[in-house]
Parts: sequence; C-alpha cells; structure tokens
Amino acid sequence: MANDSEIELAVLEKMAKILRKPWTVFLLDKPEEPIGYGQDHRTVLNNEHRLSPEVARILEEANYILDVAQEISPDSRLNLPAIEHEKDPEKLAAKLRTCWGVSLKDQLNLNDGYKALRYWKSIVQEAGIYISEKSLPIEEVRAFSIRKGDKAIVVVSTNDHPYARIFSIFHEMCHILLKDTGVCDLQEEATKGSVEPFCNQFAASFLMPKKEFTELVAPYGIQTGTAPNPADIGNLSRAFSVSRLAVYTRLKNLGYISQIEYSRIYEGRGRQQPKNKRGGGNYYLSTINSSGRKFSEEVFGAHSEGRLSYNDIGRVLGVATKNIGKLRETLFAGTRNESTN
Repeated sequence: MANDSEIELAVLEKMAKILRKPWTVFLLDKPEEPIGYGQDHRTVLNNEHRLSPEVARILEEANYILDVAQEISPDSRLNLPAIEHEKDPEKLAAKLRTCWGVSLKDQLNLNDGYKALRYWKSIVQEAGIYISEKSLPIEEVRAFSIRKGDKAIVVVSTNDHPYARIFSIFHEMCHILLKDTGVCDLQEEATKGSVEPFCNQFAASFLMPKKEFTELVAPYGIQTGTAPNPADIGNLSRAFSVSRLAVYTRLKNLGYISQIEYSRIYEGRGRQQPKNKRGGGNYYLSTINSSGRKFSEEVFGAHSEGRLSYNDIGRVLGVATKNIGKLRETLFAGTRNESTN
C-alpha cells in the first residue's frame, strides 16, 4: 500500500483466525519466513516433487500447535529414554517399551482397530507427544513429525487404516528419538543412507516384541523358510493390532522369511491401503482428533486458569465460538463411544 491505513483490531483478529495465526503477524515489516519441515525422508520418486499446498498447510498447522503449546504448557517435558546413540532398532524399541511400562497383556486384548489406535495414542500422549490426525494424501506423505526441544508432534493420515496409523505413529516416534524428524511416506524404497528402514524396523520391533512375537509364531503354524499361510498372518495381525505388512516386516527382520520373499509380498501389495470407512462421523470428535486430545485439553486448561479467552479457544482449535461448549463436553466425556475419522 502506498500510504499507511488504519485497520480495526477486530478485522485483524478475524483475518488471523482464518489464517490460524496471531494477529500480531500483520505488524511484521516483512513476510514471515517459510516454515521448515525438517528432513524429507520420502522415496526418490516423491522427493522429486515439492510438497503440495495441502501438505504445506498441515505442516503449518502442526508447527502452530507446537508454538501454542510452548506458550500454554512451557514446563511439560517429553518422557523418553536416553538412547546414547543406540544403533540397534530392536534394543531401542525395547528401551522405549520399558521406559513407558507398556503392558503386552493389555496390547493383546485390543481386538478392534480403533480401540487399539486410541490405546496407543493415549500411551504416546501421556509421554508428552502431541498426536494429530489429518487428511494427508498418503500417496505423497503418510505421516510426519516435528520436534522442537521438549515439544514434539506426530501427524498421521485419516486416509489410512487404524493399524497403519499405529505403525506410522511409532515410525515417527523413532524419528523423534533420533532427533531427525521430517516428512515420510514409509516406503521401503528409501533413498541411499536414509533412516527410513531403521524406523520401520523400530516400529515393528516396538509393536511386536521379539520374545513374545516368536513365542506366538509357532502356535500359528509359521516356520522358518516356509511361506506363511495368509490366514496365519491375519491372526498375528489381529493379535498385535498391526497391519499384515507389518507382520511380514517383522518376520523378515527375524529371519522367518527371506528378503526376496518379503520383496515379492511388498511389491505385490496395494500401494495405498484404503481407508476403513465409518459412516457419518462426529464433527466434535473429528475436531478433537485433528488438533489432538492432549493439545485440546491443554487449551481448555489454560482457559480455566484465565490464560486464554473464550475467543482464543476458537482461534486456536479452529472452531466457531458457538461450538466451543459442545466441543468441551465431548472432549471431557471420555472415550467410551469415541470413533476416529
């Protein structure tokens, strides 16, 4: 503009709400620097293309969540083990399970994909990591993570099955432990020197601990050097609440099937796993899952302490003021009837 003009604060606040930014951004003398997203861990094919505007927007939203979290919960810390440059994904996964006191008995009693997803989300969020579920285009980016000091967030795609989302969460947990976060497509055809295969092994090791997994393999009829029966793979998949591909990955890592057999199975699978659709959905639960339960609870907690206004809640969580009451009621009603979009 040629001349300075006066703009009402209410107008700036309305524009800021649309952009999900603080209104003070309009006082800057020059445009904001583009937000960095860490490493691009995607395969060569995906690496050739810039991130789409849709993914860039979701990355900005995740950065925004971490920035707000730093303001409203500055003293919260990540509950992670000291890894001391651990180079074995098996040992690293065991350290994290021990640190968090994960119960295999509880895990094996999860007989529903969404129930298992809620269980693992609660475990991860209790450790101080924010989890957000967004409609990421999985052919481009399947999941990503951002770590800023003692704040970290994992974003997974609602276009994935619950089991696939669980695997993505722990793949990203490995990136957070290694302090090497970024965007991922979780493909095995990783670029040379990529940490992606390590993170996939970590996720499989965490979700299917070696001792317990091998104890269950024999009763399901799986033997070293013999092509597993698809029905047995399905049984193991349901027992550990993981995808069939994750089971094959674990069998390959433990020497039950060869790399050649695994590659045949891997290349024969569908590139995209169709979303496990549930009819209807719930606007308030979808909103909570999008911002993340942990973050949403912290926002309402800051409001109850007088540190955020009612309008701030709407701006931060991206909801209309008229919907805040129902959103809070849904958030604190627990997860008895919760589904995930």
